[in-house]
Amino acid sequence: MSPSQLTRASGWAAALAGAFFILAEVITPITLFTNPEALSRVALTDRFVVQSMLTFLAAILLLAGLVGLYAFQSREAGRLGAVGFPIAFFATALMLGDFYANTFVTPALAIGVPNALDVHNAGVLAL
Repeated sequence: MSPSQLTRASGWAAALAGAFFILAEVITPITLFTNPEALSRVALTDRFVVQSMLTFLAAILLLAGLVGLYAFQSREAGRLGAVGFPIAFFATALMLGDFYANTFVTPALAIGVPNALDVHNAGVLAL
């Protein structure tokens, strides 16, 4: 694959990632916002599965898009780009881990241990 084809493919990956993120936010289960105590029931719905899978795939595509963007802009980005790219890549990889857990672990918990998801603020990152 030539560098121009790689750049073009990574551009499409980034654009598709953005479209997937937008689509996932449009179909976010409204039930979860109106009744936050119902995560164990919401996690088993088709909407939740589709939304979480879209965010997971979008994060994977975004990682590919970031690599291509940096490969295309590395000379122009200079030192700031050399520092910023690994930070952006690492942060996106951390988001991917969260999306993985949301896609695969949350439904498994909803089936096996629904009480774990029915506690107050289940599924919410709290510091």
